[in-house]
Amino acid sequence: RYRHHVRLRGYAAAGEEPKEVIEYAHGITELSQKIGCCQSTIYMLKKEGVLDDAIVSQVGRKIIFNVGKARALADEYQRTQREIRRENL
Repeated sequence: RYRHHVRLRGYAAAGEEPKEVIEYAHGITELSQKIGCCQSTIYMLKKEGVLDDAIVSQVGRKIIFNVGKARALADEYQRTQREIRRENL
């Protein structure tokens, strides 16, 4: 009866573009699970400043990451490191 008033999350109304759902990770442990790498890798990437653009909020030790951005930044870092190693051989 009231179905036309309800808009489900992730679905766009008629004539709208579908909105991208942003996934967040609360902490380094959760980010490492979602990306699929070990925590020490996340610590290293954060220390080197690779993940700075993926940090949504940081208050003290509590960090919230944008998972999609973090994954893209980590992939880009990995690609550039491979290219550097190839050039040095």
